[in-house]
Amino acid sequence: MSRRVVDVMNAMPERNRFVRGLRSWVGFTQVGIEYDRVGRLAGKSKYSITGLFRLAFDGIFSFSYVPLKMITALGFMSIALSALGTVWVAYQRFFTQNYDAVPGFATTVILIMFFGGLQLFSLGLVGEYVKRMYDETKSRPQYVIESKIGF
Repeated sequence: MSRRVVDVMNAMPERNRFVRGLRSWVGFTQVGIEYDRVGRLAGKSKYSITGLFRLAFDGIFSFSYVPLKMITALGFMSIALSALGTVWVAYQRFFTQNYDAVPGFATTVILIMFFGGLQLFSLGLVGEYVKRMYDETKSRPQYVIESKIGF
C-alpha cells in the first residue's frame, strides 16, 4: 500500500477495523500483482475454521447491510404469505365442500406466521435505525481526496 492509503486508513477513528474491506473502501487505484506462491515454511496455518468464520462475519457485517435487508424482506414475505394463507383458508371454508382439516389448525398456523413476520419486519426496521446510528458513530469521511492540484 502506498503511504497515502495508509495515512487515510490511519486517520479513520474506527477501533474495530476490517482492513481488507477498509482498504477497498478508501477508493484509491488498486492493482493486482500476480506471483508464484512458494509452500508455507512455518508449518500449518494457525487460523482455525472458527477464526475463518469470524473473519468472514467481520467482512459481512462491517461493510454490508444485506443481512438487515434480508430480515426485513423475510418479515414482509411472511406477512404476505399469511395474508395469502388467510384468503386460501377462507376460500376453502366458504366455497368448497371438501374442507376436512383439523379445526383451528390453519388459523393457528396463519396467526403464528403473521406475528412472527411482524416481529421480523419490526426488527428489520429497528435495525435500519441502528445501522444509520452505527454509520454516524464510525465517523468515516464522506469522501477521500486523492490529490490536490494548485493548492
